[in-house]
Amino acid sequence: MFLINIYGVYNYEFPVNCGKSHAKGVQIGATIIGGSDALVGEHPWQVIVSAANETNPDARDFCGGTIIDDRWILTASHCVEHIKDVTNYYIRLGVHNRTAREPTEVDIKVNKVILNPGWVGPPIYNNDIALIKLNDAIDFIGKHKHLEPICLATNTTKVTDNCITIGFGYTKTNNTDKAIILQKVNEPLFDSKQCAQVWDGIYNETTEICAGGTPTGGTGVIFGDSGGPLLCEASDGKWYELGVLSFCSAHSATPNIPD
Repeated sequence: MFLINIYGVYNYEFPVNCGKSHAKGVQIGATIIGGSDALVGEHPWQVIVSAANETNPDARDFCGGTIIDDRWILTASHCVEHIKDVTNYYIRLGVHNRTAREPTEVDIKVNKVILNPGWVGPPIYNNDIALIKLNDAIDFIGKHKHLEPICLATNTTKVTDNCITIGFGYTKTNNTDKAIILQKVNEPLFDSKQCAQVWDGIYNETTEICAGGTPTGGTGVIFGDSGGPLLCEASDGKWYELGVLSFCSAHSATPNIPD
């Protein structure tokens, strides 16, 4: 899995109240592929980027993203570069069951899409990061208090080895079953030198992070998870986003190969 290194692309001061799960007794599931269901409220920053003119839920919900403050969503450039008319798109917030209309769900229309000016498409996928501005602000202390922005990592953030990815992407490698319940999966950071050997000519150590590639395999991200976060827990108990999911291997969940 390749993720765009956030602090290598944007300078941003995150809100003080960020990165705290709203679920009780949260534990990372054992080993999205091989993932487990997230608890309700466990990741209140996760969003779905959706197309209003699609009736099929799998086509409608095409990418993930994260809340970074009351008006902005962080996602991948390749998810939104095709958007010409923003009135056809909206953000689904507070979703746990993707196919149900839950009382926690908030839908807000897209106001503006900003691609990173250094974005380079396939096969390089460099600077694959984008911002979505919401039409209406999120009311974190009022009617939307069940939502929360994620903390964004900086080059001084000290995180633990407890790193995960979350999303509603496909749960099988043949892309036949898209997750209904928000999935989470352990995704350890992958050694950059090894990653450069595996992905020679593609991996950019300055702007990208490699993750996944567990010794046993069987878990990983896949198509449909794009734009979602790589999250690592810090010693202060908060979750920090280190990167945005850019692209993954066609052989995701293979042992010792980063997704």
